[in-house]
Amino acid sequence: MIALHDAGDCQEDGFELCDAAFGRLTEPEQAEISGYCFYHGQDTTRAIEGAGLGLTYCPIGPIQSDGDAEGIALGRSICDELERAGLTVVWSGDFQDRIQVIPFDGKRCWKDEA
Repeated sequence: MIALHDAGDCQEDGFELCDAAFGRLTEPEQAEISGYCFYHGQDTTRAIEGAGLGLTYCPIGPIQSDGDAEGIALGRSICDELERAGLTVVWSGDFQDRIQVIPFDGKRCWKDEA
């Protein structure tokens, strides 16, 4: 998985940065990547303000008509890892919804940016 910290200013920037990171990998490395996850500058701002941290995620490659299954599996995998790390995760289980880490003390994590 490709995971990026503070990936640009908005979701579109995050998608572009993930695509660029994927493009820098060798073909064998790319074959090992199931998807990506990131948060962007607007998410950082909301986290600093105390609203929690929203995460965007997507499987690699075009989404098929039944591609929600791949997205849901990736979302569940991300949630499982976050919970193993001791974070509280809120997610509907729907691929169309972002994963939220709530509460998230952004002021503590990004105190230099506050």
